[in-house]
Amino acid sequence: MDISKVLKKHGQEHLLKYYDELDIEKQNHLIKQIMDIDFEEIEELYQLTTKKEKTKSSNIKPLQGVETIDPKWPAVGIELIKRGKYAVVTMAGGQGTRLGFDGPKGTYILEYGINKSLFEIQCDKLKEIYSNYKTYVNWYIMTSHDNHEATIEFFETNNYFNYPKDKIKFFMQGLLPMLHTNGKVIMDDKHNIKLGPNGSGGVFKAMLDNGITKKLENDGVEYVFIGGIDNVLLPISDPTLIGYAKKEKFLAASLSVVKDYPEEKVGIFALKDNKPCILEYIHISEEMAHQRDEKGELVYSDLNLQAYVFNIEIIKELQDKPLPYSAALKKSDYLDSRGKLKEAKKENAYKFELFLFDIFPYMDKIGLIREKRCNAFAPVKNKDGVDSPETASKLYKDYHQKSKIKPCWKVCLALLVGIGIAIWGLALYFKMLEVGSSCETPTLAMFPIGIKLLFLLLVLPVGVIAEMVAHLLSKKKNDIREYYRAKIIWLILILVIITPIIIFIFGRFALIWCFIAILPILLLIIYNSYRFIKYKK
Repeated sequence: MDISKVLKKHGQEHLLKYYDELDIEKQNHLIKQIMDIDFEEIEELYQLTTKKEKTKSSNIKPLQGVETIDPKWPAVGIELIKRGKYAVVTMAGGQGTRLGFDGPKGTYILEYGINKSLFEIQCDKLKEIYSNYKTYVNWYIMTSHDNHEATIEFFETNNYFNYPKDKIKFFMQGLLPMLHTNGKVIMDDKHNIKLGPNGSGGVFKAMLDNGITKKLENDGVEYVFIGGIDNVLLPISDPTLIGYAKKEKFLAASLSVVKDYPEEKVGIFALKDNKPCILEYIHISEEMAHQRDEKGELVYSDLNLQAYVFNIEIIKELQDKPLPYSAALKKSDYLDSRGKLKEAKKENAYKFELFLFDIFPYMDKIGLIREKRCNAFAPVKNKDGVDSPETASKLYKDYHQKSKIKPCWKVCLALLVGIGIAIWGLALYFKMLEVGSSCETPTLAMFPIGIKLLFLLLVLPVGVIAEMVAHLLSKKKNDIREYYRAKIIWLILILVIITPIIIFIFGRFALIWCFIAILPILLLIIYNSYRFIKYKK
């Protein structure tokens, strides 16, 4: 093949401008890079940069996640984990450039009181799996040419975060040349073409090329969780999604959260020609973005978090399927006309990427669970403002603080009930000593006012009990109405139980004491009924 003629045909002669100045090793390196490039494909990719189309809504339907969780799903997921049928792939090929950080994004330290790298935060969840189920899950980390060595060095320096080294494997994703806005292939040295990672959609091919898929199959893995490194709440330790996929026979499943507002710049789940897909925000018309249903909720609302579970069979089936490329405008250093490396002051280069979610249209259906944003979505994408380290840190701390508070409520409840029972028992004991051998049956009516007030302490845990039960019943439903419904029901049940007890033990003053004791409960029922009716509307 005459490389000079090929380059001239496609207007890329500048790639050999400094060829004669190079030593043999560098010449060979450059020639190999050039021969690996499909210039016909490069020209087609450049044409993508001029297309700005919106998706027509005529063949689009919303795809919304389920909110009611079957208790069997987590149980099935736990069993899969214990049997070694689960593995995790983390896509970490990006750099921390947008965060103002020079290095692999996964090595970025999240400060604001957390002081852990994004890699360590993910690893903590894998250690949580071991703590809960006594199983070490294999962790496969997809890097890029730019950060592969630095990533491995970071893990070595940090002793693999005390996770078994043999359970962590690194592999590199594919590369594509970056193009200047004028269509020229960018060089960052006289002997080197600037290459960029080919995006999340290259993960299946990279797994195939690096023997990961074969290893998963040999290890008997059935389900693989694939997600990005930049979401610090990515729920890789939650067995619900894999249990859902297994129980409901989905070859692929994902988590979603509800958009905060119509203009939020996120991809959403939908059906296009009755096939599952993700609509990127730049392809969503204003009409679709603002469309609401009869309840006033957004129709196209389920945001893509990049939290996917794939069955190993669908990975094998689709690993060679072609995916569409998308162009992103980036800053890139470049070799100028005098052979000097220049730092870009603004976006000057196109990076072409594949997206993993573009594999969905090859499937007839996918499973989708709608999760609460505060439980599953805290991205680190921007240096400041929305989706920044500061906002992600707050969400991360709130989530873990909430997890710590729940056991405290149980302890407080147990203490309150225990103290109340102890007071009641001691009071009865001493009164019975006072009554002695008389046949009079001791009741609370015999007791002084102080003891009666102490008895009312037993009523205090009622609100706590109702609160805990309501949270328990509505935990996974992401439905505020379910929370209030559960709370009302349990308050009424407690009221029905406690009223006759108070009447029995307070004697002739029963009605007064009963009113004092149950008034707070009645007020809680009225308030929660109001909230339930309001949200139902």
